[in-house]
Amino acid sequence: KFSFKKTARLIGFSNLFMSSEGGLVHANTCFSTGKSLVVFTGYQSEKMVAYPQNINVNISSHGPCGMKIECLECKKDMDSHDWKEIVKIAEKELCL
Repeated sequence: KFSFKKTARLIGFSNLFMSSEGGLVHANTCFSTGKSLVVFTGYQSEKMVAYPQNINVNISSHGPCGMKIECLECKKDMDSHDWKEIVKIAEKELCL
Protein backbone atom coordinates (compact mmCIF):
# COMPACT_ATOMS: atom_id res chain seq x y z
CA LYS A 1 0.00 0.00 0.00
CA PHE A 2 2.99 2.30 0.43
CA SER A 3 5.62 3.60 -1.96
CA PHE A 4 9.18 2.33 -1.68
CA LYS A 5 10.19 5.62 -0.04
CA LYS A 6 7.44 5.46 2.60
CA THR A 7 8.11 1.79 3.27
CA ALA A 8 11.83 2.48 3.74
CA ARG A 9 10.99 5.25 6.18
CA LEU A 10 8.68 2.98 8.19
CA ILE A 11 11.31 0.25 8.32
CA GLY A 12 13.73 2.85 9.65
CA PHE A 13 11.77 2.89 12.92
CA SER A 14 12.15 -0.86 13.46
CA ASN A 15 14.51 -2.52 15.90
CA LEU A 16 15.16 -5.37 13.50
CA PHE A 17 14.27 -5.68 9.83
CA MET A 18 14.08 -9.24 8.51
CA SER A 19 14.10 -9.96 4.78
CA SER A 20 15.73 -11.76 1.95
CA GLU A 21 18.29 -9.67 0.06
CA GLY A 22 16.71 -6.80 -1.84
CA GLY A 23 16.11 -3.09 -2.15
CA LEU A 24 14.53 -2.61 1.26
CA VAL A 25 17.59 -4.14 2.93
CA HIS A 26 19.76 -1.57 1.15
CA ALA A 27 17.39 1.23 2.18
CA ASN A 28 17.38 0.11 5.82
CA THR A 29 21.17 -0.12 5.84
CA CYS A 30 21.49 3.39 4.40
CA PHE A 31 18.87 5.23 6.39
CA SER A 32 18.41 3.43 9.67
CA THR A 33 20.32 2.73 12.84
CA GLY A 34 18.44 -0.57 13.20
CA LYS A 35 19.87 -3.88 12.10
CA SER A 36 18.78 -6.06 9.25
CA LEU A 37 18.62 -9.84 9.46
CA VAL A 38 19.15 -10.87 5.85
CA VAL A 39 18.59 -14.38 4.48
CA PHE A 40 20.62 -15.19 1.39
CA THR A 41 19.61 -17.89 -1.05
CA GLY A 42 21.54 -19.02 -4.09
CA TYR A 43 20.03 -16.24 -6.18
CA GLN A 44 22.56 -13.57 -5.18
CA SER A 45 26.11 -13.86 -3.88
CA GLU A 46 26.49 -12.82 -0.27
CA LYS A 47 29.95 -11.49 -1.18
CA MET A 48 28.38 -8.93 -3.51
CA VAL A 49 25.61 -7.44 -1.41
CA ALA A 50 26.04 -8.33 2.27
CA TYR A 51 26.76 -5.45 4.63
CA PRO A 52 29.03 -6.36 7.55
CA GLN A 53 26.87 -4.50 10.09
CA ASN A 54 23.87 -6.66 9.23
CA ILE A 55 23.18 -10.18 10.41
CA ASN A 56 23.69 -12.21 7.25
CA VAL A 57 22.43 -15.81 7.10
CA ASN A 58 23.37 -17.74 3.99
CA ILE A 59 21.20 -20.83 3.42
CA SER A 60 22.43 -21.57 -0.09
CA SER A 61 24.29 -24.66 -1.24
CA HIS A 62 24.98 -23.23 -4.69
CA GLY A 63 25.00 -20.02 -6.66
CA PRO A 64 24.79 -17.33 -7.39
CA CYS A 65 22.36 -18.55 -9.99
CA GLY A 66 20.53 -15.26 -10.65
CA MET A 67 17.70 -17.11 -12.36
CA LYS A 68 14.58 -15.12 -13.20
CA ILE A 69 12.50 -18.31 -13.08
CA GLU A 70 12.18 -20.75 -10.20
CA CYS A 71 15.50 -22.43 -9.46
CA LEU A 72 15.08 -25.98 -8.17
CA GLU A 73 18.34 -25.71 -6.18
CA CYS A 74 17.19 -22.49 -4.46
CA LYS A 75 13.82 -24.09 -3.71
CA LYS A 76 15.54 -27.14 -2.24
CA ASP A 77 17.69 -24.89 -0.03
CA MET A 78 14.64 -23.00 1.24
CA ASP A 79 12.60 -26.17 1.83
CA SER A 80 15.40 -27.91 3.74
CA HIS A 81 16.50 -24.94 5.85
CA ASP A 82 15.45 -24.99 9.50
CA TRP A 83 13.47 -21.75 9.92
CA LYS A 84 13.96 -22.01 13.69
CA GLU A 85 17.54 -20.81 13.16
CA ILE A 86 16.21 -17.46 11.93
CA VAL A 87 13.75 -17.23 14.83
CA LYS A 88 16.53 -17.87 17.37
CA ILE A 89 18.71 -15.15 15.85
CA ALA A 90 15.80 -12.68 15.86
CA GLU A 91 14.92 -13.51 19.47
CA LYS A 92 18.53 -13.00 20.54
CA GLU A 93 18.75 -9.65 18.76
CA LEU A 94 15.46 -8.46 20.22
CA CYS A 95 16.35 -9.83 23.68
CA LEU A 96 13.23 -12.00 23.86
